Amino acid sequence: MKKKRLRILLFCILIGGIAGVSVRYMTLNQKYPKTKEVVYETGEPLVLEEIQIIMNAKTVYQQEEFFETYGITDGMVTDYYEYHPTVFLVADFQLKNIGLETRNYQEAFSEDAVEYQTFANGEDSYLFPYINPEEKNWDGDLEPGEEKQVSLVFPVPKDLMTEEHWKKAEMLPYQIVLRNYPEKIILR
Repeated sequence: MKKKRLRILLFCILIGGIAGVSVRYMTLNQKYPKTKEVVYETGEPLVLEEIQIIMNAKTVYQQEEFFETYGITDGMVTDYYEYHPTVFLVADFQLKNIGLETRNYQEAFSEDAVEYQTFANGEDSYLFPYINPEEKNWDGDLEPGEEKQVSLVFPVPKDLMTEEHWKKAEMLPYQIVLRNYPEKIILR
């Protein structure tokens, strides 16, 4: 008799737990709806934080080709990547402050990352002066009406990819994500 009551009690606790988790799941999904994706193609303008952004091009480089193209010989950079095989996505942007106050481009790029399926990795700001030598000392500020052409580097390290994806890493259709919520802003 005691075993039967214990089983009934455990069954009721289990059903109550399942009901509680289900109600919480539905409540959260109603309170925080699924993110809407907004896609901008290459050359299409968008505005974030009063900065007009146009991605003019994106190019994927093999590691050695990247270092050679941008003349990177700094041992601190090349030595690290010698042990960490990486391909590099370089995206060329045209930025313009359309506001009335000074804005920093990093306000619009605060969440930027390169993505492909479940892979995601952020921009490597350490490489900024290597691929933008004319902007080496730029602090990122844009005065009202000021326009700049800059390139940003997104490393795609082998360590973060499956072996199957790494074999075709140069050809994958990467996208750059500038925001994740409440809208996912994607540049293709």
